[in-house]
Amino acid sequence: WGSRVKATAAAFPIATMAVALLALLVAWSGALDLLHIDTHVQRLLLAAGARNAGEPVLLVGIDAASERERGRPFGPTEHVADWRRDHARLIDRAALAGARAVVFDIFFERTTDADAELAAAARRAAKGATPTRVVFGVRRLAGDAPELPQSLRDAGQWGSLCLIDRGGGALWSTPLAIAQRSSTRAGDSIAAVHPSLSLAALGGEPLRAADLSRRELRFDGPLRPTPVRFSNVEPTRLDDPSCPIARAGDDQLTLLLRIAPAGHWRDAARQVSYVDALDPARVGDDRFKGRVILVGAMALERPEANADIHIVREGFVPRQVFGVELQADAIATLASGRVPQLLTVGWHLATSLLACAVGATAAFALYRQPRWQRRGALLAL
Repeated sequence: WGSRVKATAAAFPIATMAVALLALLVAWSGALDLLHIDTHVQRLLLAAGARNAGEPVLLVGIDAASERERGRPFGPTEHVADWRRDHARLIDRAALAGARAVVFDIFFERTTDADAELAAAARRAAKGATPTRVVFGVRRLAGDAPELPQSLRDAGQWGSLCLIDRGGGALWSTPLAIAQRSSTRAGDSIAAVHPSLSLAALGGEPLRAADLSRRELRFDGPLRPTPVRFSNVEPTRLDDPSCPIARAGDDQLTLLLRIAPAGHWRDAARQVSYVDALDPARVGDDRFKGRVILVGAMALERPEANADIHIVREGFVPRQVFGVELQADAIATLASGRVPQLLTVGWHLATSLLACAVGATAAFALYRQPRWQRRGALLAL
């Protein structure tokens, strides 16, 4: 038994190195995501930072009161043309009030006889004294083009509606753009396509490329004084039914969202009912001026009619949020200019080497201390 104990003690450094190497490989491969460990750590780090500041969003919620007053339910197959005529009225109202953009967290896949009115309103908004951009939501592609009626595609911009649950609702992200690996690449720069709804909401210039080393997006036109950054580059290994905009073989240039606290986007200072937004007597022009007007479904008369409801976890406590609230978080995170970024491969290597150096220094400095103190210090490090 004595010889076995001595052999085990002698093998301890080798076992320690093996465990450290295994832990490094597990973390590098993303296997920790299966247990959502990385996800919860990232959520805690995001929560430790300051909240988004200077939010430009006014959320216009299509709710039960809107359905009752307009005399029709809201849905992808019900009274679609009538709702699009109302959307045209809302665009005219917002543009006259000086809104920065009108953004629809709604997909427009069917062609209706109201599309000409909606497209005309988008063109009028773009030609106003203070141009107002109109952005239509898209949830999937038809070939390489957005599944959106041609008249609306020509009249305004479009943005992907994809939202990604990083694991159990603890962390959310959105692909700001897609980098197709088949695209021409010049050094660390690669062509980028298919902007997200949040990106289109805040920028009018066409998306051109992405700098993968700097984690920055490039647009047509002059360089921006403040670059638009993204959080991470994530390869798409398989087609994802929840986000058909990205296809197998593409890289998603994702943005980690700072999720607002419960009730934030339902406060009267940040959200108005759709039916009230149509009426200047209920919502004054000052509420629209300079704002990004984000339109989406919220609490409808029939709750099951809104499939765009998600789970957010703060700690281990789940709560339900509407998809339009997560889109508002994405716009607010981008507008704040404080985009959280995950480490690149180079920084991963640098931090690993730094950890090794700290461990070695501690082992040298504690060499003459009792064994339990040395191991306790290294465990703490």
